[in-house]
Parts: sequence; structure tokens; C-alpha cells
Amino acid sequence: MTPRAAKLIKVGIYIGSTEVPANTLGAFVAALASTLLIRRTTIPAFGLVSAALLPLVPGLSLYNGLLQVVGTSPETANPSEGGSTLLVALGVALGIAAGATLGTYLGRPIADQLRHIPARPRRRRPSVAVHRL
Repeated sequence: MTPRAAKLIKVGIYIGSTEVPANTLGAFVAALASTLLIRRTTIPAFGLVSAALLPLVPGLSLYNGLLQVVGTSPETANPSEGGSTLLVALGVALGIAAGATLGTYLGRPIADQLRHIPARPRRRRPSVAVHRL
């Protein structure tokens, strides 16, 4: 995940947003930044976007939801609370998918426009051997 995406998630939660919109916004920014970065490097697109989105995956929420539904013993099972936790995890997962898709979809035309801007020519630095002469 890019540092900007992590900051957006923190800002979203700080202003009172729930997990779902905060993770959706984070996935959007991560996918947009990854899509723009892919055009300037030789990194495969799927690998970079996947690496940016992996920290957002709600694995612990899924585990906790299933544990709440089943319980460690028959007395500790709480299916209603577990179902609620699983629905939040499902919302986060769908939000990540929507944010990543939208970020990639909007990032491609921007990257194509940036490709038409000519790059600055790099100055060649003289080698160390030239200074010794």
C-alpha cells in the first residue's frame, strides 16, 4: 500500500467514516498510484496492484466473524454478532474491489496522456576518470 493510501484510510476513519468507505478510498488511491507508476517502470501491472492492495484485505475480520459464529464452545457462540462482523468484512472486500477497479480504470487514460509529455533529457555526468586527467 502506498503511504498516501494509508494516510487516506487514517483520515477517513478519523473524520468518522466507517471501515468500508475508508478502505474503498485507500484502494482507489493505491490502484491509481500503481497504474501511474506501472507506465514508468518494467514492473508487471498485476504484481504492483496486488502488492498495493494486499494490506487492505480483511482477513482478521473474516477470522473473527467465523469464530464468533461457531464459537470456541457451544456457550460462546454468538451467530448474530458473527454475522454482522462477516457482513462488514464482505463490505470491505467489495469496497476494495470497487476502489481498485475504479482507480485502474481512471488511471489508464491519465497515464496515456502523461506518456505523450516528452521526458526531460538527462544530463550526462562526466566520469571520474575525466576529472583525474
